[in-house]
Amino acid sequence: MAKRIKAAQPGDIFKVTLEDKEVGFFQYMLLDPCQLNSEVIRVFRYRSKEVANYNLEEIAKSDVDFYAHVVIPFGYDLDLWEKIGNVPLEKGYIIPLFRDTSGIKHEFEGRKIIYKKTDQWQVWRAGDPFDFRKKLGWITEENESIDLGMVKAPLEIIHKMKTGEYSFPYYT
Repeated sequence: MAKRIKAAQPGDIFKVTLEDKEVGFFQYMLLDPCQLNSEVIRVFRYRSKEVANYNLEEIAKSDVDFYAHVVIPFGYDLDLWEKIGNVPLEKGYIIPLFRDTSGIKHEFEGRKIIYKKTDQWQVWRAGDPFDFRKKLGWITEENESIDLGMVKAPLEIIHKMKTGEYSFPYYT
């Protein structure tokens, strides 16, 4: 039976086994009630070999690779990550922006979805209410780098940690 955890606390750091005893890390930041009450995490670029003890301060101060929404307990249930400690979030940390679209334009070729460009993009800061979302219209080069605001499956987080991208196509 999978081990159960208490609810994650802001600052909790998790270890993710990637490949051949290499591990990556992410830190839980906050809940986003407007994205299915999922946890917002920051995934670090920092990598390490599997060891008994990690320098949590060094991990927490390392560069952020990306931000994402995920349900942390699902990753526990699948034995994909484990909590290794807590480093309080720095004072005045920047709450990440996310982007998504409310106007999905697509066609189907059999069972394959072909996404079309859309002018229905919006951005929001994690934790803000729905009415704080800012409509952008068309996606631009400037805001294309903002992380996608959809809730990801735990395996998608690991896939992006390994490859730098999600496994699914996404519209622009």
